[in-house]
Amino acid sequence: MKSLIGDMKFYRMVLIVCIPIVIQNGFTNLASLLDNVMIGQLGTLSMSGVSISNQLFQVFNVSVFGAMSGAGIFLAQFYGRGNRDGVHNCFRIKMLLGILISILAICIFKVLGPSLISLYLNDDPTDSLTTLNFGKQYMDVMLIGLIPFAITQVYSSSLRETGNTVLPMKASVIAVIVNFCINYILIFGHFGFPKLGVIGAAIGTVISRVVEMGINVAAGYNNKY
Repeated sequence: MKSLIGDMKFYRMVLIVCIPIVIQNGFTNLASLLDNVMIGQLGTLSMSGVSISNQLFQVFNVSVFGAMSGAGIFLAQFYGRGNRDGVHNCFRIKMLLGILISILAICIFKVLGPSLISLYLNDDPTDSLTTLNFGKQYMDVMLIGLIPFAITQVYSSSLRETGNTVLPMKASVIAVIVNFCINYILIFGHFGFPKLGVIGAAIGTVISRVVEMGINVAAGYNNKY
């Protein structure tokens, strides 16, 4: 029974690894929720446009997570065996996949973005057009953050797979705080800044992703691998 269940040392190790990952993923998803909630204070149509765009971006996010997880299985195995070259090769594959998925997503959203948003709209033509415009404004700015998001996932997943689960979590927390502060300033036009609405929310999210990417990249280069 003990061999099947494990001792306290085993569970302590599992919790040390799992809890930071759960927190990081929660804060990563919180960023889009934050945009929806704060934009919702401007009106239903603007919130609908942002929410629809975020649903489309969620497909991109899941694709990146899948690519990172697939290559990450092998990276963790190579790291456990002390195979430095294997770790580096897996990291390069993850980076290549992340960049390719990002470029493909940017092309699809740039060309088909309005059509994809329109699939969600079947209300009054005037309201639908307004919602479409809000969604497109938000999406156009958010496209800038797709590559930083992918690079962040490459580094943060690699750090987790080499045993460093706390720093990516801290980076996600910092990113959400930055996102909230910039959203508050730019969405509503506080402290003398212009009131940008959905564009301000997108700018806040993009900047927060760049900040998160910078923290993870710096940590990656300080890693012994």
